[in-house]
Amino acid sequence: PTTAPCTPGNVNVVEASGAGGVSYVEIKDLSTSGVAVADRFAVPVHLVSTKEVGAAPAGMPTDVAIGHTEGVTVQGRYLYVADGPHGLSVWPIANASGVATDNLHLVANTLMDEYPVDHEHSTEIGNAPGINGQDHAYYATFYGKYAIVADGSNGLTVYDTSVPADTTTWGHVVANIGNTTSNKPPLGRASSVALWKHNGKIYAVVAAGPYGISVVDMTGLLVNGVTPGMTLIKTFEPIKLEEEAGVLKVGKADGKSVDVKIIGDYAYVSYDSFGLVAYKMADLIQPISQVNPMCTDPTKLFDANAGLDCRPTAVARYKLQADPLHPEFATLDGGAQYMTAQYFPADTYIRTGAGGGLVYLDKPRLLFYVAYANGGVIKLDWSDPANPVLLQHKDTVGKAVDTAIANGRVYVADYGGGVVVFK
Repeated sequence: PTTAPCTPGNVNVVEASGAGGVSYVEIKDLSTSGVAVADRFAVPVHLVSTKEVGAAPAGMPTDVAIGHTEGVTVQGRYLYVADGPHGLSVWPIANASGVATDNLHLVANTLMDEYPVDHEHSTEIGNAPGINGQDHAYYATFYGKYAIVADGSNGLTVYDTSVPADTTTWGHVVANIGNTTSNKPPLGRASSVALWKHNGKIYAVVAAGPYGISVVDMTGLLVNGVTPGMTLIKTFEPIKLEEEAGVLKVGKADGKSVDVKIIGDYAYVSYDSFGLVAYKMADLIQPISQVNPMCTDPTKLFDANAGLDCRPTAVARYKLQADPLHPEFATLDGGAQYMTAQYFPADTYIRTGAGGGLVYLDKPRLLFYVAYANGGVIKLDWSDPANPVLLQHKDTVGKAVDTAIANGRVYVADYGGGVVVFK
């Protein structure tokens, strides 16, 4: 009530800027002409989510906010955080000797700009050949000089990393599969991809969003150098069995797939509302005509009305809300997002906990750390492909969307919650 809007230096507006923090704004001049926009306002106080100082778009020092965190990964002794409009930031997680530290501080960041100048497929300069519309690159994996990108509704886009990016010739864009001008892209909205080598061939398994799972033979491109050299084997939504009026009904998974990991001869796929499913790779790469001669379209493997179902059968499925051993999670809000796997072969030793002793493994052990959105983070023992077992569940303050592992820590991209670290 005592605010004096016309008093110079007086704060007129307290602005909640979401993950950008809180800004105290002084309105200096409401003129619509003759006064530069930057001179019409002042921000005498800006409170952000960290005490770190980074680089603003002009290169000048600026406070760094963390709060749109959608991805984390570890390379060497550094944690790389993808933070939406705040760009990419780098945080040491170990000292030069490799000893882990939990006192994280920013050492580098891209210039924070919601509208970066680096090119995309769809900009004022035009599109890459054969790729239409705005792309949304979510994930990438590498094979030699090739970067295979899960490119949203464009499917898979392959880049030659040995060729400098040039938006005049587009020579760095090698091939694409899944782009279409229709409303039904054959690879759905690709959000993750993993490669599998077998008998001289290379296959890609794609998390295809609401379209489920796609399998692509990439041998022609990655092995033989043929362009485009990629063949779609199948796109399908996992089998879902539901009881309706006492009758078991065969349907398809709800929600959308998010991430895929291939460990050994099995593929593990996360779903935002269906949970996690595991498949034998042999079943995924099997031609649909071998399953049923009536199957001819790799994007149409299931038609309940026609009695057609050529989809592979999952080895196992896990959903936290349906775990019979943990009924306390039945009403938990959240679904599986991106995940990280740890594989320990048999006849090896692992250390249990910080400073713990060594334990001998007489059989392989496979652990998954799964970001479970509003449900926090879960740790699964999936050593037996047919029997995933929940080991631990931890809440976070935001929405867990990705995980990374290093030095006995689990780093969680927690969206509005920033970065969460668990031991």
